[in-house]
Amino acid sequence: MVTDILCQIHYCKGQKLKDPGKVTDRVTRTYQHHEMIYVCEGNGHIVIGGNRFSIKKGMMFYIPPGVQQTIEPRAQNPEHYMTVHFSGSRMVLGPDKIGVHKIIMTSLIVAGVLYIPQAFVQNPWQLLVLRFLLGFAMGGLIPSVSIMIKKITPDFLTGRIFGFNMSIGYLGVAVGSTLGGQIAGRFSFQYVFYITSTLMFINAVWVYFRVYKKWDKVVLNESLGKE
Repeated sequence: MVTDILCQIHYCKGQKLKDPGKVTDRVTRTYQHHEMIYVCEGNGHIVIGGNRFSIKKGMMFYIPPGVQQTIEPRAQNPEHYMTVHFSGSRMVLGPDKIGVHKIIMTSLIVAGVLYIPQAFVQNPWQLLVLRFLLGFAMGGLIPSVSIMIKKITPDFLTGRIFGFNMSIGYLGVAVGSTLGGQIAGRFSFQYVFYITSTLMFINAVWVYFRVYKKWDKVVLNESLGKE
């Protein structure tokens, strides 16, 4: 059983023709991420990497990144399908020289620092550079948190906890966007960056006292258990 693969879902999508009598032309596309297609109803054909397959209800197709696909609907009974678009990478679950707790805390501190100058930008290029650096700093959070969850969660709960983690993350994005808009409208957009920066620093402090000091013991106990 594969247990060290990290998947990040980009979005899910459903497609069904409102008027079956009006079938659009075939759709050809190439994504740079993974895609799963589940056929809910209907029939037709799909071409994946030059190979043509018939489509019928209950079938599922996997399309790797960079592989061209063409969906050919049928006028009499066009297909209705659901798609999941995601990226995947292998997690390094063995001992590491840096430590995921250090990466998490460092990412939070750097992000907190980078949010402050965004409140004072004078042109779009300055903001783009700062957003790029912020994305680079935050890039260490997702795999590090995932590795931490994997190490401290029993195998039978791993999938459920990963699902909760992703759902809570998207909920935070939705709530944060709403609150950010309210704060920017009531005060100014600069306050959004100030508050976000403060939250990052508070998070870093919490990680230091609640995670950083305890994580070395977790890793040590895990190593002793393997021995």
